[in-house]
Amino acid sequence: MNVCGQGQRNQSSHVGLGAFGLFLGAAVFLLYQSTIGGAASDTADEPVLVFEAPAAGPGAESPEEAVRAFLDAEVDDEADSAFDLLSEGDRLTNGSAEMWASRNPMGDLQSWEWADKGALVTNVALEPGLSRTRGWSPASTTLTWSVVDEDGWRISLAGSVAEPSLANSAAAVGAATAWLNDPARCAKAADPRLVLATPSSAFDQLCSTGGVLAEDSSTPVAGRVAADLQLAYGPGAAVWARSVRLEGGVELTLVAIGDRWLVVDAVSS
Repeated sequence: MNVCGQGQRNQSSHVGLGAFGLFLGAAVFLLYQSTIGGAASDTADEPVLVFEAPAAGPGAESPEEAVRAFLDAEVDDEADSAFDLLSEGDRLTNGSAEMWASRNPMGDLQSWEWADKGALVTNVALEPGLSRTRGWSPASTTLTWSVVDEDGWRISLAGSVAEPSLANSAAAVGAATAWLNDPARCAKAADPRLVLATPSSAFDQLCSTGGVLAEDSSTPVAGRVAADLQLAYGPGAAVWARSVRLEGGVELTLVAIGDRWLVVDAVSS
């Protein structure tokens, strides 16, 4: 098997594309079939699980063509074509073209361009948001693709690396202050880019009473806050969510949506 692509990076905002797919709501599905053992034995009547990836047509003629065709299919919402270009392992993980389409693990791709064609690096524009079904999606991301030669060149999501764009972390405190000073902060229509879990009681109380910043800084979410966010929306919360401490032992949780930080919840320490 020939493998082409860049290695893992060390920065915290760089993630394997398999994890990036989980940011956008991808769960793991395994396609399997049950067979009956043929030889006589004490366990002859027990089913045996055989894991097989769905069949696919020939891959692309070159690594560059594999990336181009895959991204064009994603932009054009051609799930069958995109799924057909995945590696055997990724087809096994994602189950079928129908599952790929319904879960939309790559997010809503708007457009893409080459950043470095020779190195298989692309810039991709997406519809940003946060959803319990699709996870977190940035407004744009730089993708360094890994491809494998399996009857032609195919995309290896597990080996690819995503570097999502993020709102300036320094702006999180200003966003929290603006939210606390807005008397209609909880009366406005929900941002359509957010499909959130039920807010906490601490959040409901802040809607009524407001709050005061305990310090003029924010930090990446950690501990229970990060765990709860990742349970609801997928991994990587420390990349796309930050906490701002308030007096009284409450932390506001903000999420990067496009170039803005939006308050989504509050947690009592």
